Amino acid sequence: MDSLKGKLIVVVGSGSIGRRHFQNLKKLGFTNLVFLRSKKSASKEQLDFFKVHSPHFFETTKEAVTAKPYAVFIANPTSLHMENALLFAKSGAHLLIEKPLSHTTKKIDELSAIAEKLNLTVSVGYHFRFHPQINIIKKLLAQKEIGQPYFARFYTGEYLPLWHPWEDYKTSYAGKNTLGGGALLTQSHDIDTALFLFGEPQRAVGNVSNSGTLGIDAEDTADMIVNFNHNLLATFHIDYLTNPPKKTLEIFGTKGTIEWDCHTNMLALTNKQGRQSFPIKTNFERNDLFLDELRDFFKKTQGKNNSKKVISESETIIAMIEAVKKGKKYTQ
Repeated sequence: MDSLKGKLIVVVGSGSIGRRHFQNLKKLGFTNLVFLRSKKSASKEQLDFFKVHSPHFFETTKEAVTAKPYAVFIANPTSLHMENALLFAKSGAHLLIEKPLSHTTKKIDELSAIAEKLNLTVSVGYHFRFHPQINIIKKLLAQKEIGQPYFARFYTGEYLPLWHPWEDYKTSYAGKNTLGGGALLTQSHDIDTALFLFGEPQRAVGNVSNSGTLGIDAEDTADMIVNFNHNLLATFHIDYLTNPPKKTLEIFGTKGTIEWDCHTNMLALTNKQGRQSFPIKTNFERNDLFLDELRDFFKKTQGKNNSKKVISESETIIAMIEAVKKGKKYTQ
């Protein structure tokens, strides 16, 4: 990765996740970093950040594309992801696109074709794939420690007004349908984690609702039931209302259970050998997931990538969410 640290890296979007990527790239030693942003829409917090970290920036997409960046981090509102991804991909840039890949499945096939033709790495920001305890769960499942898993229950809830207290949640992308927001798309990590652990889904049904308590136009509550291969059933509850926040996973198998609590870092396996805990390392920080995500991305830009699979899985997630939000059934 050292040979890449002078390459031009463009960060599209200067919200919290764009600024996190920018700072993490600096931590990893990258020196040629430029934001693509609009002067008009910058908040005071963003302007203060730019003064310290990034006084130079691109104001137009054309200017950024013409500069031929080695890689582009797309972290603007979800509804703008695909437009930017296609422009930069055509210029030959590797892409790390924040989750979800888009708010619709339209043009995803075009991105996949360009990436394959130009041998581009395309990653999507589902950083929980790098969580050490999620990877322990994957290993436990592969080792059949709970026998054949038959049911999984995911729960993610976080009170939206406290999520990004520095911004008006009612006008942020998370709360607006037009920007690709809503609980399902914004908090789609669990669906991706399920694909990571269990493989391709076969069928999905669900429902969404808006409690009316937050004053947003997107759904604040969603539930899904998904059938995976090998007769495994998974349920997902996602909301913007739970306070304090909760993120848990339970997996039930024919010979035991796995329980995980993200906020307390509790991971436990219960089977005929008894109950065993898998504590996380004491110096673990959430930002480690983002740093590992970046390391993995740049490693793939220099070797064999799995862009086709990444894009396909992200398209599946969006297709399921589209179906549920329309009150329809998803089938593979």
